[in-house]
Amino acid sequence: MKKLMVICGTDAHLPRVQRVAENIKKVFVNNSGDKTVDIAVATFGPPSLAPSNALKDFAEAEGFLFYDAPRQEWVTRGREFHSCEVIGMLTLSKHFYDRGYDRVYLLHNDIYISKDFTAVLATKEKNNWGYIAPLRKTEVRDHISLDIPFSEALLLHSHQMEMTTTRISQECVIFNPLFIEAVYGTYDDEKNMWFKIFVYSNMHGDLGINDIAKNFLGFDGIFAKPFLEHGGKWQK
Repeated sequence: MKKLMVICGTDAHLPRVQRVAENIKKVFVNNSGDKTVDIAVATFGPPSLAPSNALKDFAEAEGFLFYDAPRQEWVTRGREFHSCEVIGMLTLSKHFYDRGYDRVYLLHNDIYISKDFTAVLATKEKNNWGYIAPLRKTEVRDHISLDIPFSEALLLHSHQMEMTTTRISQECVIFNPLFIEAVYGTYDDEKNMWFKIFVYSNMHGDLGINDIAKNFLGFDGIFAKPFLEHGGKWQK
């Protein structure tokens, strides 16, 4: 199986992207240089986001793949990020699946990987799985006031889930290639996805992705334990 680790970020994240890349090499490349995964660096975002030239130079120097996705010019809602993170993840996944990979792992640039996790996540690939992502609890603060069980929070719309401590973490997200095929086969392109699916969703990926978790085009989101992140501990 041909696997690809995609570190997501912008030029501002270069030091973190470099650290994650070294982390991946320590886990997935042996002393002889044999590797079990390929590595890519990728960017998505709003029209105001400049090209990721520093990430491109880094990727080329390291022999990694690189993709600077077209900016989401059709998203006009005034929000913090001015782009739909779920559409960004779908865009990157399709780009690399179209290049012949069997599994594309989208990684946040502050993830910490201590061992090969691909076999564990493969056990989650059951029935009509659309994507696999870790579930995580965040702390109660500001507008986040409902500390309810995961099972209850996942029944909510993304804007309602924003008030809970449940987050579908973007530290590592895998989309089923058949799910990507179904989404693009139904909606054609990202602009159409925005207006037909996500225009009323939360633009943060750890919330908006819940709106395509339950029998979306016949697929379901599958959830896993969180990774070690920010030097933290495994979520109990």
